Amino acid sequence: PWEYRQHFNYVTSFYMDLGQFPDHKYVGIMEYIHDGIHYYFIDNEAYFGGDTPYSNNLKWDIERFCFFSKA
Repeated sequence: PWEYRQHFNYVTSFYMDLGQFPDHKYVGIMEYIHDGIHYYFIDNEAYFGGDTPYSNNLKWDIERFCFFSKA
């Protein structure tokens, strides 16, 4: 929700290799602090910009899972 996102702080960004996938993938890191607890969010619009957490394409879902696990 926007009420939380407006308080996100940019931490860093970098590009990482994802093994068999040829191009380097953008990784953005955002931080949100609430009640003294630090929450970190991984940003990559290509992987996380969809309407649902899973698709009907198993290969795509595996690639997204690998990205999130490595980032």
